[in-house]
Amino acid sequence: TAGALALALWLLWVLSAKPITVTVDGMTETVTTHRATVADLLLDLGITPGEQDRISPPLDSRLGRGEQVVIDRARPLRILADGRDVVIGSWGATPREVLTGAGIDIDTYDEVLLDGVATPLDALLPPRHVETSAPTYDRGFAWDAVRSEPLQLRLTRAIPLVVHEGGLPYTINTTAQTVGEALRQSEVILYLGDRV
Repeated sequence: TAGALALALWLLWVLSAKPITVTVDGMTETVTTHRATVADLLLDLGITPGEQDRISPPLDSRLGRGEQVVIDRARPLRILADGRDVVIGSWGATPREVLTGAGIDIDTYDEVLLDGVATPLDALLPPRHVETSAPTYDRGFAWDAVRSEPLQLRLTRAIPLVVHEGGLPYTINTTAQTVGEALRQSEVILYLGDRV
């Protein structure tokens, strides 16, 4: 009968599904799938891998029964530099590593602000801040409820400022907003008869 055939096809469909263990940022769940590759599985799960995300096995790998798929997402960072505003994923541990990895050249006197605070280029970035959404009736996957807000890195380029003092010119490099601030930071003392 048609009902028995439909039941047999449904049973075949269920039994042919492959159990796969998926771990995203340390959160593990087991899913069943008929998909052939890791990329197809991630598409079904609603996971869009970033360029810097680490995925094992690779996206084009074929899936087998009982396979383990591990995804470690790169840390999101918002970079404001040279008139650009981009959000990237990075594994860099310091502002210098993040900016270099993003293809941004850094000069010795450039200044970096991390979330608005001046930070040395080789200082370690703070630990990743992760927020979890409140649970809902539509449970979804554990990793769907996790959000990581990007840190903001603002690069301010240093500019050369030529100072003529005592008949001898010399150059200071500064990120100061005014000439007065640049001279003060460079410890140049101005006297009443000096011209600026």
